[in-house]
Amino acid sequence: MTTERKISLTGFDELSKFEMADVEKVLFRHYDKLAAQVPFELKIIAKTYNEKGSRAKHSMTFDGYGQDGAHFKATSDAWDLLEALQEGLEKIEWQVRKHAETR
Repeated sequence: MTTERKISLTGFDELSKFEMADVEKVLFRHYDKLAAQVPFELKIIAKTYNEKGSRAKHSMTFDGYGQDGAHFKATSDAWDLLEALQEGLEKIEWQVRKHAETR
């Protein structure tokens, strides 16, 4: 059974198609697991700092909105894009699990 993924990404425009494929792989794996517990919409805003320097820092804001009105929010910062994504999704995952347990 496949369901439509309700994901909005902002700030990922500058990624190569290979980087975006890696982002989608991590994102879809987490989203599909979470949406099975609590159907929700996920919005991710990514910002990159020090782009012209030797290393760029990635900051992400995650907002999840459940169909039952629940709101899940997390932020993450890391030097590696996928690490920042993974960290934020794990925070959202923890919140969704706690919410599913209390329903």
